[in-house]
Amino acid sequence: MSIIAIYCNYSRDVNFWIPISMCIMLVTDVLAYINFVKYYMPVSIGLILFYIINIFLLKDFITIKDIKSGVSKSPPVIISIVLIGYLIFFIVDVVLPKMVFSIGLFVLVLVSLFLFVVISFFIYAADRYEKTVYLFIVAYCVLFANAVFIINELYYYDKLFIVLINVSDALGYYLFAGFFIETKLKRLS
Repeated sequence: MSIIAIYCNYSRDVNFWIPISMCIMLVTDVLAYINFVKYYMPVSIGLILFYIINIFLLKDFITIKDIKSGVSKSPPVIISIVLIGYLIFFIVDVVLPKMVFSIGLFVLVLVSLFLFVVISFFIYAADRYEKTVYLFIVAYCVLFANAVFIINELYYYDKLFIVLINVSDALGYYLFAGFFIETKLKRLS
């Protein structure tokens, strides 16, 4: 909640979709920590809404020209997409045997997560805005937190994992809000 207050206090133009997405994630996190398996459906729906809202928030920072201009063929983007693909393959391999009752929602969560992370990487690689490194870190925080959460909830529970997940989530939310507070178009030299 303090990150929402920081965003609303310091942002020049408050976009209320940012606090809404963070509130959705707050409720989703609470339900997931109460009982992930029992609340799997609302947690999945919350994750999907969170990623879709954030994708729409980021759409103004990327253009078709950025994608066609070779940014999509740059080594950092290619390596990042391969690593994202591998991590998502790992998540599918680990989670699918335990979530066969809800494959549809699982696929939607993965697709929305993948799109959010890829769009964040494209914006970072296009390098048209200041503070895009924030999005790069947010993408990795999201991937890390989701992967460790799944391992912690379904396979090996450890309190240290909860601390790592919460720190990663908090850092991600803070930097995501910070991106919208501080970013501006870079000046051409």
